[in-house]
Amino acid sequence: MPTNTRPLLGNATNINVPYTFRVASFVSGGSSSCTIWNQDGNATASQVTWSCNAGSSFLDEDGFTFTNVPTGGYYVRFNTPSQPSAPYHWVTNGKYTRIHDYNSAACRWESGVERYDAYCTVT
Repeated sequence: MPTNTRPLLGNATNINVPYTFRVASFVSGGSSSCTIWNQDGNATASQVTWSCNAGSSFLDEDGFTFTNVPTGGYYVRFNTPSQPSAPYHWVTNGKYTRIHDYNSAACRWESGVERYDAYCTVT
């Protein structure tokens, strides 16, 4: 379970995706359980389930997901100064993407290679 020790808080924003967007705060003794596909908060897959509080907004948002995108999930990428256009990773509906306290995520409904889909960029 991560601890929140940094002064900058994580935040995730749904810009225009017309489906249910959830954020979570990963806390000991939370009211729910959240399955996270990227335990370390980067683009490496390492699934874990943590106690959490899940809802529509928190002061410190540790993760985000969509629950009902008709294509079955959403795309997420982690851009860095050394890789400003990182590849996207597919995440199924209901699995949370962890973000660090110093990250922000923005999700948009955009035209992809074959169809419109939810695309999230973490910076």
